[in-house]
Amino acid sequence: MKGLLLKDFYMIGKYCRSFVLILTVFLVVSCFGNDNTFFIIYPVLIAGMIPVTLISYDEREKWHIYSETLPYTRAQFVSVKYLIGLLFELTVFLLSAAAQA
Repeated sequence: MKGLLLKDFYMIGKYCRSFVLILTVFLVVSCFGNDNTFFIIYPVLIAGMIPVTLISYDEREKWHIYSETLPYTRAQFVSVKYLIGLLFELTVFLLSAAAQA
């Protein structure tokens, strides 16, 4: 499971740089904005798109064929995507809420 998480974090570093840049810009802008909920909600929505992007890159690279040779179940593959999504959304929400406060 740790290896799957590490694979996804490497993929985020390689393919999702623009998402991370957009999230950073919104967090910086929300520090200077005045109590606008758009700057809290929009970064969370962007962070929610990261697991979907990872799934599409896995499909493009035919990861599902290779993954059947590994000692993981399909439930573990799916749970890693949910965990990545939850981790990013919670982190971005807490950072943007702290920036608004």
